Amino acid sequence: MRRRLIPFLALGALLADCQDAERSLAPTVDTPQFSLSAAEGLRGTIAFHSNRDGDFDIYVMNADGSRVTQLTHNTTGDVDPIWSPDGKRIAFSSDRVAGTCCEVFVMNADGTGVTQLTHGGGFAGAWSPDGKRIAFVGPQGELLVMNVDGTGSTQLTREGRPPGRPTASRSCSRATAMATPSSTS
Repeated sequence: MRRRLIPFLALGALLADCQDAERSLAPTVDTPQFSLSAAEGLRGTIAFHSNRDGDFDIYVMNADGSRVTQLTHNTTGDVDPIWSPDGKRIAFSSDRVAGTCCEVFVMNADGTGVTQLTHGGGFAGAWSPDGKRIAFVGPQGELLVMNVDGTGSTQLTREGRPPGRPTASRSCSRATAMATPSSTS
């Protein structure tokens, strides 16, 4: 009898221990946060760009498609929104500055407080996991990282073909670029 009971006790202990293993940090409708799991995004808020009003602007919506809200209102293009890890801000690229293709901007999650971070070109790429730095692609295709207020820009790669969309390591110790079909040799 004991031999049959031991596997069930072990299974029960394992299930109890793993109960909280997939804790969701996904953005919720009222308080967006960083999502650690792609599956958890279905419960969160999605930031996206669309040209539904004739030019590209930034929008947010619930994962089920409800509550679509336009955050930017420009006659220029605002694209590639990226949530900050704490879900309070969104970095994005925009061509609202004359003379440059795109600059990196940041705004509050409700669309207020738009601030230009780069001056001379750039495409937003990724927030560091601690939310203190943003990796971006510069105007010559170089990979850079800067503080969230736009200061302390550090070039990580040489100029050339864009390396792809930047990503940041969990430990904030390095930034990398994911190659995209348009940026591979």
